Amino acid sequence: MGIKLNQLLGLTKEEIKNSKINLNMTSEKRECLDLWLKNKDVSFSYWSHQSGRKNYQEGNYSFGFVRLGNNKWLLITASVITKVPDNPNGGHCEYSIIDKYRPLFGRLIINLEKGNKYARYVFKLDTFIDNAEVDQILQVEYGAIPFVGYQNINLNFLELKRYIDLESWKAALSAVNAIYLISDRSNGKRYVGSAYGTQGLYGKWKEYLENGYSEFELGNDSRFPNKKLKEIAKDSLRGMTYIEANFSFSILETIPKNYLPEDVIKRENYYKEVLQTRNDLYGYNAN
Repeated sequence: MGIKLNQLLGLTKEEIKNSKINLNMTSEKRECLDLWLKNKDVSFSYWSHQSGRKNYQEGNYSFGFVRLGNNKWLLITASVITKVPDNPNGGHCEYSIIDKYRPLFGRLIINLEKGNKYARYVFKLDTFIDNAEVDQILQVEYGAIPFVGYQNINLNFLELKRYIDLESWKAALSAVNAIYLISDRSNGKRYVGSAYGTQGLYGKWKEYLENGYSEFELGNDSRFPNKKLKEIAKDSLRGMTYIEANFSFSILETIPKNYLPEDVIKRENYYKEVLQTRNDLYGYNAN
């Protein structure tokens, strides 16, 4: 006999009664698994109403799964519902993630037969708790890959967003300073940048994932080298949608953390010259 789900979750009888399980299959005709893999979207797990009836009450625990197929489901979120919209047509609930379950997100797979429940997707957890069994806990997040090595990184925006906070990736990218290359696949233009902060390349690339440019980067002549990237990010017609669709990231050179910033910048300038990224025809560097 396999391990029951609640042997892993450790919920009390009262907590089970207060919990909902969300078995997500499709959202707006798209597989929920694909939506989650693309950008870690879990919003479909927190839709407030179905057929005019509330899916949740404030204070409910919610465990959200996406369908993998063959009665297998992947845990992607677990939270306490903090606010339910009062609109019978539905809206997204506000919620607070339950931190103790966070390490299982994207890794816990259960076996559970949903049965003929038609279009329903939110259920009382006690409906399934005795039948849900742990299939496996993945070593790494579903759809992810172990760190591939600095010299092998060539990731689009959404791939980098998916991998960067995985343990092996975060550790490796935080351990080095680097000269990196951002490529715009729509026009072939490139941007050469350097990372030499306390969080190394990890910290720098996290800025790009959040803003599309580095707000705090300065060139060796005090000019703002991210000027052209910032213009794209703030452009009403392009913005982050353009960046997510077209930018890719790679590493030109890794540099030990004990190098002085001015030495890192010298290597950065070398690559700018080689790749001609200061030339408007070829690149986005403004300094």
